[in-house]
Amino acid sequence: MAIHLIHPPQSFDSQFCKEDKRRMTLDEIYYNISEATFSALVCQADIRTKAELKKFQKKGYMVNLTADQFTQTFPLLPIDKIYYSPSPTQISLYFNSDSLAAVPILIPHLFLVPPTERKEKQEKYLEAIEKEEIKVAKGDYRGSLRMFTNAMCLEYLEMVVKRVDFQNLYSEFFRIYRKETFGFSVVSPEFMQHILEKKTDKDKEQTAAALRNLPDTITIFRGGNTFSVPYDRAFSWTTDINTASFFAARQGNGPGYIVRADIGKNEVIEYFPNHSEQEIIVNPTSRSFQIQEVVEVKGLAYLDKMLPIVTPEFHRYREELYYLNFAQKSAVHGMEHEARVLLHCLLLAYELNLPQEDIDSLCTAALYHDVRRDNDGVDEEHGAMGKDHYEESVQNPDPVVSFLCEFHCLPDEVGMKRARERMEIGERGARLLHVFKDADALDRVRFKIQDVDLNQMRLEISKTMVLVARLVFQNLKI
Repeated sequence: MAIHLIHPPQSFDSQFCKEDKRRMTLDEIYYNISEATFSALVCQADIRTKAELKKFQKKGYMVNLTADQFTQTFPLLPIDKIYYSPSPTQISLYFNSDSLAAVPILIPHLFLVPPTERKEKQEKYLEAIEKEEIKVAKGDYRGSLRMFTNAMCLEYLEMVVKRVDFQNLYSEFFRIYRKETFGFSVVSPEFMQHILEKKTDKDKEQTAAALRNLPDTITIFRGGNTFSVPYDRAFSWTTDINTASFFAARQGNGPGYIVRADIGKNEVIEYFPNHSEQEIIVNPTSRSFQIQEVVEVKGLAYLDKMLPIVTPEFHRYREELYYLNFAQKSAVHGMEHEARVLLHCLLLAYELNLPQEDIDSLCTAALYHDVRRDNDGVDEEHGAMGKDHYEESVQNPDPVVSFLCEFHCLPDEVGMKRARERMEIGERGARLLHVFKDADALDRVRFKIQDVDLNQMRLEISKTMVLVARLVFQNLKI
């Protein structure tokens, strides 16, 4: 996908987006890999022909040999237990479905070993296989467990649990759960119940200690998108709305969502307050679990609809950027930042159905608010310098534009006080300051998504635009 706002408005026709949708995004590739189950493994013994070899190569598997070629090249390796994975972190491995022993074997790397060294290399792999088989025979599955990621890892754990009384199952499961991003769609309610039954007294004490300072009814959030487990089946939530916003906006093209729910503290499974994500594990079928609100996070479809509407206005103001005297050439606060803020102002203005007078004030402020900024640090003075430059550059300056430039970088209460003091600013200026500061804040995605603090957003509509802001930052070119 690309959003080229330097082109005429017609560049945003539906054909543009259709072409994009035919390509698999990096997010989709990562999701498909992460969600891959054991059924995605391909056994070397099953690759019998060159046609089958090419088929799997096209699917992304790092296979180089047919079964006959493999046997000739690596005669010591057990061909019926050599598997290829779609995962880039573990592209090939030894896996014994009977014993559940798994060992990393880099077949593509082995293929590059000189013929004179291949026997020695195969023998070393056989030694590693023998050692792991001995370990799993004694009930130590930890090494093999760590061979897999995401869905496969959880599937493997369930395989083991069906055979043996896995030591420290509860803590091991949540170690994996917190480590991985995708793959939890394979966790059945039955398996989760079995895990909970293995919760030790020590585990219960740790959970109680983590929950001690929370209220009896806890407000929790979940953010997701097209790649996420549906929220009505999801175990993983957070007590922090900004973490939910991050998961709604970080991947995919949307739309995303942020869900707010309540749950009784006595029904919480686990809580990790010291983790950056403030993760809380709940059973969505719990008696006290209640969905309170589901907010759609706008994405690519929204931009497809809105860009043809706002592009003519965007171009009209964007042209002025090239004639402004910026104090510095900055990737953080320079021309591209001002262009993105301009676009966010237009989108918010249309969402709020603002009159043209307000749109003009917002757009003009977007051009001048950082134009005299001479550093990328915390600077409460640059707004006043931008105001001065604006008033020196135009005839009959708009006092509301001057106000927006000067106070966009100052605390809200300071701006509101000035608005009340100045009749020509008044309620209109105060209202537009909220819009403008939110538009400016949305572009904080240029640092990282977590820097967009929903708790600091003034307008409810702004809280739905973080994914839009990410897409604009990644694709807008001026």
